[in-house]
Amino acid sequence: MTIRTTGTAAVTFTAYYVQDSFQNRYSSVGWSGPTIPVNVSLVVNVTIDGRAFTFQPRTSYSVVMLTAKNNQFTFTVITS
Repeated sequence: MTIRTTGTAAVTFTAYYVQDSFQNRYSSVGWSGPTIPVNVSLVVNVTIDGRAFTFQPRTSYSVVMLTAKNNQFTFTVITS
């Protein structure tokens, strides 16, 4: 994903969750995600293990990313 900060402070990501429409969830809570400076776009990779959770074609997923300040950002991803 490409994420751009538009606020007044840098954002540091610390965890993410990916959930499908059946409520299956993959989580990475000890993630050392990137810090994105103000008004900068950065590519952020969300890695899934492929064993406990896999992306399926033509399926919608919610990606929730948590910051060091415990803010939450939610994205919807639809696979082709």
